[in-house]
Amino acid sequence: MSLVGGAMLALTAVKAVSQWSMGGVREAEAEYSAGVAEYNAALYEGKADIIDVQKSIDKVRYERLKRSSFGTSVANVAGAGIELQGSALAVILDTQKQIGIDQLIGQAEFEKEKLYTKYEAMGFRSEADMARMRGRYSRQTARSNAYSTLLTGGTQAAIYSGFDFNLFRKKES
Repeated sequence: MSLVGGAMLALTAVKAVSQWSMGGVREAEAEYSAGVAEYNAALYEGKADIIDVQKSIDKVRYERLKRSSFGTSVANVAGAGIELQGSALAVILDTQKQIGIDQLIGQAEFEKEKLYTKYEAMGFRSEADMARMRGRYSRQTARSNAYSTLLTGGTQAAIYSGFDFNLFRKKES
């Protein structure tokens, strides 16, 4: 093999190893990104669990408010010497209804926030999957490029070294 052919072959090998290595580096970077996205997804899933706890606390708070409001209203009406019927009873029941409506609105807000939080977590999970896919694609592309480089460089080195490609043809009789 000629000096030029040997040098070309050596440079081809270095380039192919470099391409192969870059595929591994890109895959590792993608795996790191996927790990960050998975971590963020776990944080958002934890936040959704906390929202459930907040919702339960809020429900208990409203139930106590309804009982307290009812007791205070009945005591005030009785203390004023008014019988618990007619308009006085209607006002107390309307107050209870308004507190119940506020409670339902609050519970719906918690559900909405929880739903958005779960969608965020799903988005991070998708991001992690995409990062892993990009990493695998980068690795395979780099390997393919390395093989191509080896084939091209090997062929060029053989040509510069004077390799006779006619060795592979059948001889005519």
